[in-house]
Amino acid sequence: MGVAGGVMNNLELLAYLINLMVSCTVLPMSEQKVGVELYQVQHWSCQTTQGPMAVRSWRRPCDTGHTHYWGRMVFLEFEELQTAVYMNRYGEVQIGQGARLEEAYQTACGS
Repeated sequence: MGVAGGVMNNLELLAYLINLMVSCTVLPMSEQKVGVELYQVQHWSCQTTQGPMAVRSWRRPCDTGHTHYWGRMVFLEFEELQTAVYMNRYGEVQIGQGARLEEAYQTACGS
């Protein structure tokens, strides 16, 4: 399922750029429950000068009553760096070590 409306947010743009990087390999997506929320998780393995780095992004499902799709990406994590990129409720990109998925602003479906 794609992004509603076809317009990328900043996190989706970062994920798109990771897909284009020669040193990153796209791995299979998975689904993961965090608390009561279900998320689709995209995985990448990227080669760096310090060795391989795992990158993951999360998005949640949307249901309009007529259509089911995966919403916008809300959290992008660089696992070995223990650093995440996410958006706050004002659309500002936040970068921080030790950030958790629960700290990311969850946009309403269709926005």
